[in-house]
Amino acid sequence: MAATIGYGCTLEIDYGSSSAYVAVADIKTISLPSRESSKVDVTTITQGTRYKQFIPGMKEAGSLSCECLWTATSYAALDPLLGVSHNFKVSMNDGASTPTKYTFTGFIMKIGEMTLDADKDNIFKLEVCLNTGVTITAST
Repeated sequence: MAATIGYGCTLEIDYGSSSAYVAVADIKTISLPSRESSKVDVTTITQGTRYKQFIPGMKEAGSLSCECLWTATSYAALDPLLGVSHNFKVSMNDGASTPTKYTFTGFIMKIGEMTLDADKDNIFKLEVCLNTGVTITAST
């Protein structure tokens, strides 16, 4: 497999009104979520070993974060979505004719943390909490 870069990747939101995904404008970086499982301690004082015993607990789908160039239009378009569940899609440009797609349901839990700099792009951060696991559709 050849190495890939993030150029051409997109984050899209299904607003629900027309079942069509709309791309989030001017994204600089996207960090896909890391999934994890909790552990449940089932250690007893009468067990035959001094090692704690654990079983798998609930899974957590994680959160996606990205940095976007700040414009009044892009910021204003995302602000009403704060705390509202939507379908999301990340398309990864991996050089194939059809990109790999990551789809999930979640909600924007954070918009802001704007960085204003005299000699760099003005950016703001966006964080999406996933409510479902990620469905990955491989490129073709």
